[in-house]
Amino acid sequence: MTAAVRLSVALLGILLLTAACSSDTIEGNPYYMRSGMLIVDVDGTDMYFLDNHDGTVSLTYDQDNPMHKNSKNQYVLTDYVGKIVVPATINIDGQVYQVTSITESAFMNNTTLTEVVLPETITSIGEMAFYNCLLLEEVNIPEGVTELPAACFSGCKALRTVKMPSHMTSIGKNAFKSCTMLEAMAIPEGITEIHEQMFKGCSRMTDLTFPSTLTSIGAQAFYGCSQLTELTIPDGVTVLPDSCFYGCSRITDLTLPKRLTEIGVRTFRGCSGFTSLELPESLHEIGRLAFYGCGKIIRLDLPEGITELEDSVFGGCGGLLEVILPETLTTLKEGSFAACRSLFTITLPESVKEIGENCFCSVNNDGVANWRNLEIFVKSPVPPTVHGSFVNQTNRRRVIVPRGYRDVYMQTPYWDEFTEFLETNY
Repeated sequence: MTAAVRLSVALLGILLLTAACSSDTIEGNPYYMRSGMLIVDVDGTDMYFLDNHDGTVSLTYDQDNPMHKNSKNQYVLTDYVGKIVVPATINIDGQVYQVTSITESAFMNNTTLTEVVLPETITSIGEMAFYNCLLLEEVNIPEGVTELPAACFSGCKALRTVKMPSHMTSIGKNAFKSCTMLEAMAIPEGITEIHEQMFKGCSRMTDLTFPSTLTSIGAQAFYGCSQLTELTIPDGVTVLPDSCFYGCSRITDLTLPKRLTEIGVRTFRGCSGFTSLELPESLHEIGRLAFYGCGKIIRLDLPEGITELEDSVFGGCGGLLEVILPETLTTLKEGSFAACRSLFTITLPESVKEIGENCFCSVNNDGVANWRNLEIFVKSPVPPTVHGSFVNQTNRRRVIVPRGYRDVYMQTPYWDEFTEFLETNY
């Protein structure tokens, strides 16, 4: 390939000044490398390469004047326009260099790039390489690339298609954050971890396939993926952390891992699409607000081993008709089942010792109590400790207690607010 090569005079001056330094970079600009930058005309477009001194080069940006500020005082790279095809090799005065990598921030904040075709010689891509490329619609990632670094495509709001290598081993945090046009993603087999916020804000993603090798999902990984309808999480995953599926409001089919032990804070908050929820027997901890606003769940069977229900964990589940609590449960915290307006009966196991304020309260949009028929079956002869009123101050509230303990309950604070007491043999 014939190429015109220009070495920046300014860069040469900097190199002379730093020749005695042991560092590979100059303070204040980590992208001015000690090696010369090669500026090559490729099909009418200037491309910028760093000599790796091993017969290879890395695609980068114009290091003499790489960025310009827009009206919002943000840096915007303008060197690459439309579709560009990165060559596999470049020829400098008869010497052939292989293009093997993309540097950090190589295309960052570019507002004119629509498509990048990378050669199969590429084996590595730097952090934030395509960060905030607002018009980038399509990119292929060569098979030789095994890792996608942090924020690699974050903010690429027009990105629709990503060709992923079949031998990918790692994808960094925020890699596809705010890619609002990305509709489908098949995460390659071999990936074991989905890092935090990896797909946060991918609001048009409808099709998501997990690899069977997956063992970990990071916080907010799929936050706001509001078009997802089906979700099957592999059995290797044991923890679903905070807010990882927050706002995935159209999921109608949810399959949780068989060995799941923990669901974090707000993990499924606002997932108002699914009607059934099958919790695995291995589950022993559910964070506060984990299922808040999951308004179409009808039945809930909590597994043995759960000892506490956190604040508002099932609050706002307005369609909930039936709840089966485990015999291991000791504590229901504030608002655990608040605003569950369709739940008219609940049985508290003998193991329950504490009930938080507003645990079963429900009001309409005007703040008026609208839960009038709640029946509470309490198996414990010793009234659980109650921290404030835990049901609405309305009529037709009934509590059914063990035979012979009616008077005990009627004389216990907050339990004495009930208007009707019955006794039964449990």
